[in-house]
Amino acid sequence: MSSKVDLYDKRYYINREMSWLEFNQRCLDEANNTDNPLLERVKFLAICYNNLNEFLMIRMPGLLSNIPSIAQSAPDYIINDKIISMVSDRMNRLYSDYEVCWKNLRKGLAKEKIKIKKIEELTKEQLECVRTYYKERVHMMLTPLALDISHPFPFISNNSLNVAFRLRGEENGVVYARVKVPDTVDRFVRVNAGKSKTEYVLIEDVIKDSAYLLFPGMNILGAYSFCIIRNADVKITIDEACDLMDAVEESINGRDMGYPVAMIAESSMPKNMLQKFLKNLNLTEQQAITTKDALALSDLWELYALDRPSLKEKPLIQSTPIDLQEDGDMFEWIKKRDRILYHPYESFGNIVMFMRQSAMDPNVQSIKICIYRLGSDPSIFETLKAARMNGKSVSVL
Repeated sequence: MSSKVDLYDKRYYINREMSWLEFNQRCLDEANNTDNPLLERVKFLAICYNNLNEFLMIRMPGLLSNIPSIAQSAPDYIINDKIISMVSDRMNRLYSDYEVCWKNLRKGLAKEKIKIKKIEELTKEQLECVRTYYKERVHMMLTPLALDISHPFPFISNNSLNVAFRLRGEENGVVYARVKVPDTVDRFVRVNAGKSKTEYVLIEDVIKDSAYLLFPGMNILGAYSFCIIRNADVKITIDEACDLMDAVEESINGRDMGYPVAMIAESSMPKNMLQKFLKNLNLTEQQAITTKDALALSDLWELYALDRPSLKEKPLIQSTPIDLQEDGDMFEWIKKRDRILYHPYESFGNIVMFMRQSAMDPNVQSIKICIYRLGSDPSIFETLKAARMNGKSVSVL
């Protein structure tokens, strides 16, 4: 007779933080998979970077807080000091792998005549065009902030791309300044390369090249890109006098204002400069991630948007069951037999139609639905609002 299995035995479980990071590795494997079309691989790398930032914003604060939680009683629990070290090591390896992947993807893109250039690689005409673009579209949007004892350390918003400058004036010694890269301009600035080529330069490189306009009379010793990741884990505390909607709105509005949990910086940033930032942000060296090229790779979606269908998967053509097309009435269709819709192969529009008919049907009293994530199409949300306006009970999880 077999012995009883102890379901609390740690050997049967994978720690949830490490599991999240290993899922990210599987996304990275897709970005490295040469069987996938090139721009699909670029898309997967963008997803990887976005996922890892989400991990830093949501999961890392809980590890750093040292506040007792129910997670400590779970069989996958690992003591904080150990799991923080494990997570830090794994994230650094992931960022190193991102660099290698992005380097390989750039080579593949170049073969397809899609090239991301350095400033020094631009032709004379391209450089003039880029500098004109900076003066006309970018310069007026920048606000340099000094980092010295006479100025308070500036607030650096969550997940924003920044450039740190190392400067020397005529009278004072080495000083630092920070410039936020505006998120209202494209990260990949297109330069004229003729009809057969698509060439870009990064917006932060454009800013670095024209930094003399930001700091007249100063010697620019170096410029380094970096990002700060802040705690964005929404915590809602409700008492008897609190309105739930107000509490949710306040928590969401404060997502970008949380305390710093990590700094991602160019590996070329001098160590003493990096340490100055870490000290002012109340971060440890373990919370610093340095990388050569893997900064803000979530912006790779801009490249994926290129109109190059040969470098993407063929668009999925979604369908509607033939008998539903004939009936058009979801309730009559369901009455005939049990139904299963297979997404994404069958259109989610069928669900929206079901909700729309439910919102208008006088016999429907209540709608309960679980929604994982809303995309840019507000149809389902507008339909549920209409149902509520029609006096129906609507519950959304």
